[in-house]
Amino acid sequence: MLGGGIFALIVVIGLLAPLLATTDPAQIDPTVRNKRPGAERTVRADDGRPRVVKVWMGTDTLGRDVYSRVLYGARV
Repeated sequence: MLGGGIFALIVVIGLLAPLLATTDPAQIDPTVRNKRPGAERTVRADDGRPRVVKVWMGTDTLGRDVYSRVLYGARV
């Protein structure tokens, strides 16, 4: 029962990944490499204006948002 609930949660997260992700998981930004969890970064919105987003799990060595990558990883 618990395993089924966890599996259902992962499926829901995978389905909602485009809505929950803060940035494109494949976007590489060398200016924000290895940011600590909770730090802020500036990204370009769809309309071209800059906006500030929090990187909840930090960024990796290429500057990719780890939170967004985990959400999209649930889609596999």
